[in-house]
Amino acid sequence: ALVPYDAFHVPPTPEGALPVYPCFLLRLTRFARTTAEDLSKLLRESGIENRRVMVPATERELAKLPCTEEARQSSILLPIHPELSPEDRERTLDAIFDYAIG
Repeated sequence: ALVPYDAFHVPPTPEGALPVYPCFLLRLTRFARTTAEDLSKLLRESGIENRRVMVPATERELAKLPCTEEARQSSILLPIHPELSPEDRERTLDAIFDYAIG
C-alpha cells in the first residue's frame, strides 16, 4: 500500500524470495510532509506501536558509515506480528497517509 507514494521508500524483496522481517522498515523521503521523528511521535500518540532505528555505529565512534545516520533519521520501524488484525493494519496505514502525505 505504501510503495506507490514518493513520500516513502519501502525495502524491496528480492525476486523469488519471501519477505522475512521482524518489523517493517518505513523510510520517509524528502517528499514526505513530516519527518520520521515527528511521524513516530504522532503514531505513538495515536496508540500505534513503532520504534526508531537503533543508534548507528557512527554515534558510538566505532566506524564512519555516512549512510547510517541518514537512515536512522529518516526511518521508523513498524511491528509485524500475527496479532495485527486487518483493522489495525488499515488504521496504521490511514495514520501514516494522514501525517506523511496529508
